[in-house]
Formats: sequence, C-alpha cells, structure tokens
Amino acid sequence: MEANAIINLSKISQKEFNLRNDDNASFRESKSVKEIILSNKNELSNIISFLFDDRKVDNFKTILATLKDNPNNLSNTIKNIDDSNSNSVIFCDMKKLLKYDFDRDDYDISCSARRKFTSISMNPSHKEYQIFESQENQTRLKNILTLIDLNDELKLKEIKEIIDYDEASNSIIKSTSIIYGIILLLCLFSLQKSARKNSIIPA
Repeated sequence: MEANAIINLSKISQKEFNLRNDDNASFRESKSVKEIILSNKNELSNIISFLFDDRKVDNFKTILATLKDNPNNLSNTIKNIDDSNSNSVIFCDMKKLLKYDFDRDDYDISCSARRKFTSISMNPSHKEYQIFESQENQTRLKNILTLIDLNDELKLKEIKEIIDYDEASNSIIKSTSIIYGIILLLCLFSLQKSARKNSIIPA
C-alpha cells in the first residue's frame, strides 16, 4: 500500500495522471508518505485545490462525463457551461489544464480579461474552442479530470488535508514563538528596570 501511495504521489508531482488504484491505501498511514507530500506541497496543493474547487468540481464532472461518452461534443459542453454562468471561467480553466498549469490565480491576458468582464464581445470565438476538438487534448483533459473520479479509491483530498494541517501547525508555532519573544522582552525590560532602581544610592 505504501509503495503505491509513493508511486502515485511521484506521478502527481511530475504531472503524470495514470495512477494506480488497485488498493485503498491512505496517505495518512505512513510517515514517509507524509514527508513526500510535504516536500512537494506547493505543486500537490495547487493540483488538488484546482481540481476539487467546490465552485467548479460539478462542472469538471460534467466535462469528464462528456469526455467519456461523447468527446466530440466537448467544445459545446464547455461553451454551454460558461454560457449558463455568463462567463468564460471553464473555458479558461480547461486551457490551463492543457498546459498542466494548476495555479488558480495565474491566467493568460485574454482569460484574465474574460474572468473580469462578461460582455458578449469577450466570449471565446468558435476558433478558440477548436483546441478542444483535438483527440490529443481530449485525452490529456480526460486523464487529468479522472483524478476527480478516483478520489474515493485514492483518497486524494487527504493530500490537501495533510498540507493544510502542516501549514496550520507551522502558523501556530510561529505565532507562539512571537508571543514568547514578546513576553521575554517584557521580562528583560522589567528586570533591567528593577536593576536600575536597586543600583540607585540613597543621598
């Protein structure tokens, strides 16, 4: 189980998404697995956060269903989702996935503008949607989005939970260190003040 968890983590970190799901291993069960997660936490956190964003995951599942059942209709599915939301968010997200780009805040210039404005003139053209008609691009998107389906078997959300817990713990340690530092300075100041009083010779 631990070996498969390590293999899957290595693949995700390297943006390879043909994962092994022949067991129900938990990422929490092994200290070495946790260490691998934390040593690659930036990349892993970006990937998991992007795919399991509560605001978008249902749309991603719809796209995945289209890729499985009728991939030739992918462009229409993406366009219909964005039209129903009056924006181009999913179009832009799919473009990012094609580049294996999971940074939720970093979009190219055209998509950055489209995410801010919702006028019809900003909608992607038919030609822009054609990138989703390529079989190679459809396969790439399917491989990535399949991670959402595999979550129950692979417990992928545990990766983000482990990272979040580590960051929260580090934040508490830093805050505690600052508080102790302030208390120590106050104690030193108080001792110094007392020492000055004791050193005064009465006239």
